[in-house]
Amino acid sequence: MTQPLAALFGVLAAFAATPLLAAVARRRGWLDRAEGAVAGRKLQVRPVPPVGGLAVLLGLALTTAMLHLSGGHWDPKIAAWIDPRAGGAALVLAFLAGAVDDLVRGGVRPRAKVLLQSLAALPLSVSLYLYRLAESPDEPGRAALFALLLLCGAVLAQNLFNTFDNADGATASLGILALAFNAPVFAGPLLGFLPWNLNARRREGARGTPTAYLGDAGSHLLGLLILLVPAAWPALALPLFDLLRLCVRRLRVGSRPWIGDRRHLAHRLAHAGLRPLGVCLMLLVVALPGVARPDALGLFLTALFFAVAVALTREPEPLRD
Repeated sequence: MTQPLAALFGVLAAFAATPLLAAVARRRGWLDRAEGAVAGRKLQVRPVPPVGGLAVLLGLALTTAMLHLSGGHWDPKIAAWIDPRAGGAALVLAFLAGAVDDLVRGGVRPRAKVLLQSLAALPLSVSLYLYRLAESPDEPGRAALFALLLLCGAVLAQNLFNTFDNADGATASLGILALAFNAPVFAGPLLGFLPWNLNARRREGARGTPTAYLGDAGSHLLGLLILLVPAAWPALALPLFDLLRLCVRRLRVGSRPWIGDRRHLAHRLAHAGLRPLGVCLMLLVVALPGVARPDALGLFLTALFFAVAVALTREPEPLRD
């Protein structure tokens, strides 16, 4: 089976699974936590099922299974040091780490969250350690150092996509952009989920309710998925710029860097009058230079576009953490 055909199976699986999972979640009460809306951070009319991560995971599982059964393999741009079993285990653990944060009322504490993210990254670190050790048996310390650096990078990637998932379609669209350039077979499930995340309509003076959110489970999953594809790493630049600016801004107003609010660039774009689809397109325009041209110039242009977008927009009011 060719990779495009396997990717198509992933698109269809996620597209079909998302509304079914959302219906089950609504009946079971598995909904986006209400306190975000109460705090003024989320403007939907009613809670949204955060089942997009599960739909994407099912799509990825089907895509990988179809490739395996047909004698295919992971995308050639997947890092050579990743054993497919370790990569699959890490994705599942990242999904579970985010799911815990989705289901626990108020979310898990920051230290516990980092611990869960580290556990999710552990299979990748072990895989890299064994790979480096096989290449240089006389340098176990060097192999351990690379494994530790990867662990820290994996925690960072999960947090970047988790904090960037603050507007409908933002994280999924960025993931599609990065993977479409570098590992398109894994972009399919995200593409299948996205329409159900962008189908909200304004009503009652507030933003309408989409069918599903990606959820922390989905953003954690996507953070590690991007990490598996080194050529896609420049996609982390935009979430990194946004998070660094937010940390400085929150500290200046007396808040803590990990306390959520509506100061993200996506919120500023929405405050300027853009609908969810418009916000997604603007974020993709900002991220595109770094993703399409992963060099110093591309990253500089993404940073420049980000600075211009921030300068031309304002924070929503009132701001309540």
